[in-house]
Amino acid sequence: MPVTTDSFGFLIAYLIPGFLLLWGLGPSVPLFREWLSMPTAAAPTVGSFLFATIASMAAGLLLSAIRWAIVDRLYHRTGIPEPRWNFAAISDRLPAFEGIVTNHYRFYQAYSNALVALLIVYIVSLGTRRGEEIALLSWDDVLFVVVASILILASRDCLRKYYARANDLMSSEGGGMFNRSRTRKSRPHQRDKANRAQ
Repeated sequence: MPVTTDSFGFLIAYLIPGFLLLWGLGPSVPLFREWLSMPTAAAPTVGSFLFATIASMAAGLLLSAIRWAIVDRLYHRTGIPEPRWNFAAISDRLPAFEGIVTNHYRFYQAYSNALVALLIVYIVSLGTRRGEEIALLSWDDVLFVVVASILILASRDCLRKYYARANDLMSSEGGGMFNRSRTRKSRPHQRDKANRAQ
């Protein structure tokens, strides 16, 4: 199957994070390890490949739901306000908006979904360690902190750019797609100007 712009977006946003989750949980969950394992002497079959792909996609969708419930709300409360857009006049700018989604939002989903997968794998791995090992700072812990920090910075940057580019697009050329929150905030200011003019 050829990789198109749309399929690439879904690949990085759902399939790869889902695969990372199943692969990371493999040592702790034998069922996941069986799903993704393949005998070295046997060539991969279409059925096994399709099953692993569907399982990874399902895991990716679950990660995306967890990300929406936790990460999105956390980011919106910590310096990245959620815009309120009016999509009534988006039809003539849909290709440009889809380009913004592809170049920024899909990467935000990829980084943040991978972050959720990493957190789940790390928490599960902590539960499988011995009690005395949890108190020690291992290289795995250091690697987790470094990778998680990078994913947080990258996902916040992509989300911020997505909102900024989409706001620029929606507020251009007559303001047919202005951010609703902006228009609501601007009305009192406009009334003050009108009163001063009178």
